[in-house]
Amino acid sequence: MDSFLRHTAKEIIKRLNWQQLSRTTLVLPSHRAGLVLKNELLQLQRDQNQKAIWAPDVKTLQQLAQVFGYEREASVCREISKLHDTTHHGTLGELIEHFTHEAPRGEIVIVVAGKESEAHVKVDKYAKFKNKYGQCDENA
Repeated sequence: MDSFLRHTAKEIIKRLNWQQLSRTTLVLPSHRAGLVLKNELLQLQRDQNQKAIWAPDVKTLQQLAQVFGYEREASVCREISKLHDTTHHGTLGELIEHFTHEAPRGEIVIVVAGKESEAHVKVDKYAKFKNKYGQCDENA
C-alpha cells in the first residue's frame, strides 16, 4: 500500500507532465512533508526512467508567512470539490498555529490575500499657493 505522499506524488504526475512540474509550487504543512514528497517524486522519476529536468518549488505555511507576513489573511480549503469540505480562515500566523496541532489531510488549496493597496491621499496641488485661511495668496 502506498503512503499518502507517494499517492500524492502519483496524482501530481498524472495531472501534470514532468515539464510542467518545474513551473509548479507545492505548499505543504511542514518541511519534513516537503522532503518526503520530493523523495517520492524522485523515486517515481527513476521508476519511469525520466530525465532530471524538474525541480518543484516546495513551500510551507511558515515560508509563506516569512514572505507575505504573519498578519496576511489566508484560507486553507480542504476537499473543496467533495461533500465534507472544510475551510479555515485567519492570518498565516493563526493558520500555522492551527495546523501545528492538527495535521491537514486530503486535497488542500491555500488562498493568500493580495497586498492591500496603499491609502490614496488626496493631494491639493494648489496647497503651496494658499495662505492659512485657504485663500490663494496673490503674492506667491
